[in-house]
Amino acid sequence: TQHRKNAVGTEVLRASLLATKSPYTLVILHTPTVSESVVENLRRLENVQVVPVAWLYPRPDQATSYAFDRFKDVWTKLRVFELTVYDTVAFLASDMLVTQNMDERRLRHSPRPSNCSPKLVDMATFNRLVSWFQDEPDLSRFVFADQCFLNENFPNFHVASYKYNAVKTLRSAHPATWNMERQVS
Repeated sequence: TQHRKNAVGTEVLRASLLATKSPYTLVILHTPTVSESVVENLRRLENVQVVPVAWLYPRPDQATSYAFDRFKDVWTKLRVFELTVYDTVAFLASDMLVTQNMDERRLRHSPRPSNCSPKLVDMATFNRLVSWFQDEPDLSRFVFADQCFLNENFPNFHVASYKYNAVKTLRSAHPATWNMERQVS
């Protein structure tokens, strides 16, 4: 998380995970610009681990084009692939609101193994992604930065249904899709 508003989103995410009875620790990554008071507030949340990470940016000579200027900072989210001390990692952004327990998505007997957090990420994966990212001269096709980049690098990945994730922009950006009764059932 970078700014106080992201920290508030992280607090809401933590509360929604607890409300849906997820027992897992929430690992919160933060950049060096987050104030110590914000970091301390995050550390006080229940069942969290707060981890500092360095920024990750394209080189100045790499072509970029973003849907919104704020997306220039989101490459740092790729640092999630450095969390190799864990058997399984589920990446959740701080603008998520978990509306239903999603722990079932990682059960071995799930009918869709591609959704079950396969152990495919290790430090070599992170190094491969960062190397590709740093060697690519033109990143302008990634207008949503990390999201587009990950979609290209993991084309068979299945995203969480909106029944698990009521991302805060969904209601305004996609009003025809938003139906809270349907999302939580």
